[in-house]
Amino acid sequence: MTSSNEFAIGKELKITCEVESLIPFSLQWYKDGKPIGVKKDFPQSSGDSFIVTNAIKEDSGQYKCEATNFRGSDSKDVVMTGIALPEIKGMDEGRLVVSEGDSITLNCAVISDSPYDVKWLLKKSGIEEGTILSPSDAVRIQKDSLSIPSLKLTEVGKYVCRASNKAGTIEKEVEIVLIAPPIVEIPIGDLFMFTKGEKLVIDCKVTTSAKTEVHWEFKGAEVGVRKDIYTNDTIAFSVPAADKAWEGKYSCIAENEAGKVQKQVESVYVELPSAKAVTPYMAVNLNEDATLQCMVSGIPPPVISWVFGDKLLASGPKYQ
Repeated sequence: MTSSNEFAIGKELKITCEVESLIPFSLQWYKDGKPIGVKKDFPQSSGDSFIVTNAIKEDSGQYKCEATNFRGSDSKDVVMTGIALPEIKGMDEGRLVVSEGDSITLNCAVISDSPYDVKWLLKKSGIEEGTILSPSDAVRIQKDSLSIPSLKLTEVGKYVCRASNKAGTIEKEVEIVLIAPPIVEIPIGDLFMFTKGEKLVIDCKVTTSAKTEVHWEFKGAEVGVRKDIYTNDTIAFSVPAADKAWEGKYSCIAENEAGKVQKQVESVYVELPSAKAVTPYMAVNLNEDATLQCMVSGIPPPVISWVFGDKLLASGPKYQ
């Protein structure tokens, strides 16, 4: 038996005692001066082990193995000290969604009752074994923390904090997922016009590389059905037979874990102009003033011109 030893809390504690004797002897174990276990008898030289499964901190102490025969007794002591595995408190496992160029900081926050060591590893997609990271301009490491000032595509993967002491090793990992906010385009432009009874179809072109939720709003209220897309797609909003009530601002809104983007388009309701003469036929005397009238309607208000034959009349001494 050694004079001092350590054991890992939560694992097996085993102490072995070897006895040399040519005649029968008995063996008794003690902890902190008190007998533990059952006294055992042996015919001659033999070894014995004291075992504690799933040892706890309270199993620390001074253990003694005492062998006795009719000629006398002998004993050996060993001090056993329990050491707990380190704990990682400051890093939540899961996914961290970021955009290219973002800065990130991971804090490991290790708690240990004995000296410990921390290593940071990066596991790339499809590679189980991680690469141990060293401090650099791109990756800054200060024992329990790791920071990346400007994330690049080559730095995406699972970051592992591995803490070790004499009791063993524990680790936590967080996956850095790089995605960009969606790109939204409305090909029809910023403004379009429609007439009564016309079918409205407004396309929204969304460019994305991750799960993205897309929906339409009209005058700030949601219309249509929300849809999840996972790659580039076009989401259309339609009205089978529109009237003036559908005049206003439409927004196509796309959102993923990297951000929310919207594009707006405005619709304008129009009605074709119509004109009707108030007096379809009139007679006047030569050199007498004549006033002609017509009723005009349309949305927006139409521009009115007067024509005589094929000649466009302009305001002047003769015509007003």
